Amino acid sequence: MRLVEVMLDGLREAAFTYGEVGRTRGELPAGYRHLRRRAVNGRGRGRFEEAAGVLLAWGVQRRAGPRVQATGETVAEGVVALVHLGLGPGLDGQAGTSTPSTAESSDVCGATVRA
Repeated sequence: MRLVEVMLDGLREAAFTYGEVGRTRGELPAGYRHLRRRAVNGRGRGRFEEAAGVLLAWGVQRRAGPRVQATGETVAEGVVALVHLGLGPGLDGQAGTSTPSTAESSDVCGATVRA
């Protein structure tokens, strides 16, 4: 088994280190600094579907520069990923992430990704 597969398996089995898993679906939990931003990202159904597709295909992470190795092609509940930060030659920092929740409907698309 390759090292990446071993690391992904470890992430899949890892317990969350905080008790508020899933709390962002309702009222945000106390004790954290919450940041809310809203921005227009184009208009129309086509633009919404394009943006949702980018979000759910690890496009946010990839467009920021890191290389992503995930257990699924799309961000979905239970999918885990290694995000390679590529800090320079020989400095490939890695961060493990998992997806505890996603939200999709005809006019909503989002995911919670923990590091």
